[in-house]
Amino acid sequence: MSDDLYKIDFAIGKSLRYHAKRRSFFDFIHRGSQAVSALAGSAAFVSLVGGQSPELAKIAAALLAAVSALNLVIGFSERARQYDGLYKRFSDLAVEIAECTQPTEELVRKWKAARLRIEKDEPTPLSALNVICHNEEAEARGLGIEYQYKIGILKSTFRHLFTFPPDRYESIKALEERRFYKQRSSWFYGKAHQAIPGSPSIPSATPTLTDDTPESTTPSTAAS
Repeated sequence: MSDDLYKIDFAIGKSLRYHAKRRSFFDFIHRGSQAVSALAGSAAFVSLVGGQSPELAKIAAALLAAVSALNLVIGFSERARQYDGLYKRFSDLAVEIAECTQPTEELVRKWKAARLRIEKDEPTPLSALNVICHNEEAEARGLGIEYQYKIGILKSTFRHLFTFPPDRYESIKALEERRFYKQRSSWFYGKAHQAIPGSPSIPSATPTLTDDTPESTTPSTAAS
């Protein structure tokens, strides 16, 4: 597989993961909102008909109105179907590439153009979720840590809700190398400090990182 074709295939695999996750997220929110609406409507009806506390009926009615308003503004079901359509388009393109036994440069250009046409219809990507999908695709293809990026707990938790600056992601390899050099500096400092008469003892920390894989490249922030 040529380098250009591999990049296209990787980007398609990442996009499939991205749109599948977004589709599942909005489907879950849609089903949850329907359940809340049904429960709130039932509680309001029972409170009014059964002569129960009017405060309960007001709370249930307010909750029902809030959920209905969110569903109307955001359109959970419509968003889920939008991502489902994008997933199917990327899936069809992936199948077309997989079925080709002798890809030519012309076909590679055609597939790249097809991918860009699909990306044109994508909503603004969420950077944290995009990087998570990048890491999953890299791991599935057996790529090393130099092609995977660190995701903090905050970004991982709110990956479906907010986007973050795309330049704030550090490769796992770069992070481990930085820890290695920091650890090695502490080790040399401890040895030098212990050589001074009367200096307090400092525990040594032997560096253990030996990974010599090449430097990584910054992942695209688009769900491409």
